Amino acid sequence: MEARQFAIRAVDIGPGAELYYATALHNLAAVLEGEGRLDQAREFYARALSARQEMLPSNHAYVETTRAALDRLNRGVHAFTPAVRLK
Repeated sequence: MEARQFAIRAVDIGPGAELYYATALHNLAAVLEGEGRLDQAREFYARALSARQEMLPSNHAYVETTRAALDRLNRGVHAFTPAVRLK
């Protein structure tokens, strides 16, 4: 009975659960970027972008956000550069 309940719950979540997965990939990429692990961050942003593009219109804000993060990394600029103390 317990396995059946888990299966029903999984079916009830439906395809929309994939968006949660894509968001998790994007968030992990952001954490890796913050840690300076840029190659890994790039990989996870690319996976998140692919997952989001499969489910959302190409101009959706989530797709654009991930695309911008990946483009930024590919240009060699990451979001978490050290602060500079002003005099």
